[in-house]
Amino acid sequence: MKRGLFFCLVTASIMLAGCGSARNIVTEPTTTIYKTDVIEVTKANSTVQVPDEFVAYFDKRLRSEVHKSFANGNKLRLEYRFISFDEGSRFKRYMGGGIGNWGQGTLLIQADFYDENGNKLSSMQTDAVISGGFFGGSFESAIDLAVEKMTEYAIANFKG
Repeated sequence: MKRGLFFCLVTASIMLAGCGSARNIVTEPTTTIYKTDVIEVTKANSTVQVPDEFVAYFDKRLRSEVHKSFANGNKLRLEYRFISFDEGSRFKRYMGGGIGNWGQGTLLIQADFYDENGNKLSSMQTDAVISGGFFGGSFESAIDLAVEKMTEYAIANFKG
């Protein structure tokens, strides 16, 4: 009886855990020390089609996260664009149980940082992947991971 309960708990834990990852790729490192407590988030034209619901979710989450550490204003401008997007298949992720890349969803976002005079300070890309999770894992989990990594970069490089 205890083994059955233990097995059920382990299985439930695995199903609830989202299987995803994100990483930052710095394409133009910051060469000028620029520190501020004020940031403006703007969306640039993306190079790929992204469903409006995901663009809106990303924008809302990014603004929410960066404004936990920065005030809203125009001292530093974070300008983002989607440069790769593949929602994958939630059903395949569910059926694959997070094993392999079956149904994997991916997201690549470029962010450029500018000072108040429009001078580019830095450029980076955030790559996020969702490969499983509860009922296949929501693609919003990949977006959440991307937002977390992008915010970490902004804080580490520009927070005054």
